[in-house]
Amino acid sequence: MLFYDYHDAPNPRVVRMFAAEKGMDLPKRHVDVRTGENHRAPYNVEINRTGQVPALQLDNGQILCEILPICEYLEELQPDRPMIGATPEERAETRMWTRWLDLKYVERMTEACVVRPGPIRDHYARFNYKTMLPPEAGDICATMAREKLHWLDAEMAGRQFICGNRFSLADVHFYVFLDFFEVLGLNFPRSCTWLTDYFARVSSRPSAAA
Repeated sequence: MLFYDYHDAPNPRVVRMFAAEKGMDLPKRHVDVRTGENHRAPYNVEINRTGQVPALQLDNGQILCEILPICEYLEELQPDRPMIGATPEERAETRMWTRWLDLKYVERMTEACVVRPGPIRDHYARFNYKTMLPPEAGDICATMAREKLHWLDAEMAGRQFICGNRFSLADVHFYVFLDFFEVLGLNFPRSCTWLTDYFARVSSRPSAAA
């Protein structure tokens, strides 16, 4: 296998952290997103025609894109140290929360960092989007995302991780984007006490350095 990576982006980091939790060492090739390498041949012709990272090239030449399906594939390839679940019930719970977090928080806050003025908006305007929300929509998207975090904070009271005491793909996905948005100044509310403790707890895991 060969993992097409870009170290400064959250999406590839989800896969790296997931693989680290499972004890998997993926051969990697760096794709320089800053210079637009991902939007030039051969990457956007032979690997991922959307120009997005990451991508996983399998031994048979097949290419997998999108971080959650890549993680699902790695789980099936190596079921030990299950990160999605060991039973149908656990797998359903993990997928339920991963989907919720992706739709309600990750996508909203991603839109916030994309549309507000700055280098990320400029990059997306050049390579990704023909039509974008106006810059002032960034604050609205961020507010909507933070509202969901307040709900989640109350819902998770008494739990160690998203799925109770079981660290899962839902936690990896959530933590990586929480951390990424923190770096960009799109901070999560510190009034969310469970979330504050959770962030520190996951940050201390060795896989968080992936």
